[in-house]
Amino acid sequence: MNKEASITTLIFDFGGVLINLDIQQCFTHFKALGIDNIESYLSNYGQSGLFLDWERGTVNPATFHAEVRKLCTGNPSDEQIDQAWMSFLLDVPASKIDLLKQLRSRYRILMLSNTN
Repeated sequence: MNKEASITTLIFDFGGVLINLDIQQCFTHFKALGIDNIESYLSNYGQSGLFLDWERGTVNPATFHAEVRKLCTGNPSDEQIDQAWMSFLLDVPASKIDLLKQLRSRYRILMLSNTN
């Protein structure tokens, strides 16, 4: 049996595979909010503490914002916290979109992600 003929579906991860990420930019934004030790919560390989709870969906937005504020030296708004959190997400390059379009003519394309 031809292996290529038996593959019908391709699964891609979103974060870091399809979308470009910049964790340093995220660190910069959280440090500007006064969380000097943000690297102890976030990394390229996973989150811990409150940030892991947020990624897993075990805390609601109000709790997340309130708990982040406790880590900050100032009193950032919910919007500032959200902007800092989302700042690590960059773009999906057109070349990757083009590749997906080509692949979907031959394969079923799925995306799985833990990117919240």
